[in-house]
Amino acid sequence: MIKYLILFPILIAIGLISDYLFTPCRDFHQARLGVGRTSINVALATTPSEQARGLMDCRSLPADSGMFFIFPQPQQTPFWMKNMLIPLDIIWIKNSQVLAIMESLPPAEAESQPPLYFPHAPYDSVLELPAGVAKRQSIKVGDSIILDTNS
Repeated sequence: MIKYLILFPILIAIGLISDYLFTPCRDFHQARLGVGRTSINVALATTPSEQARGLMDCRSLPADSGMFFIFPQPQQTPFWMKNMLIPLDIIWIKNSQVLAIMESLPPAEAESQPPLYFPHAPYDSVLELPAGVAKRQSIKVGDSIILDTNS
């Protein structure tokens, strides 16, 4: 009986920890995004609050998933890696075409001012992916982007 009283709380703790570590931090099945020759599950960031939160505090991302930021008009506002825990690829998009790619950007150090990232020209959407996905999927400048929200 004592053995079970000790084992039960340990099993609950393991379950809670694994749920915390492995549950996706966002809903990465809100849409599918065709990028070049690949397709990626994405969480959508369309409101200012969703865009400000982005992927902050995410401990991991599912393979070939990301966050797609959609802006109402072209802009050149910088992105930063504040409160990011994982490295990312950032793909800048304008008129449904890849404009620029920044690969394997590291998370900002906890106590420092994070660096700012922005492309050479205005963009109207941005795709954030786990570091290395852009290269592994051969995503390149000029590739077409197709958003499917009916997935």
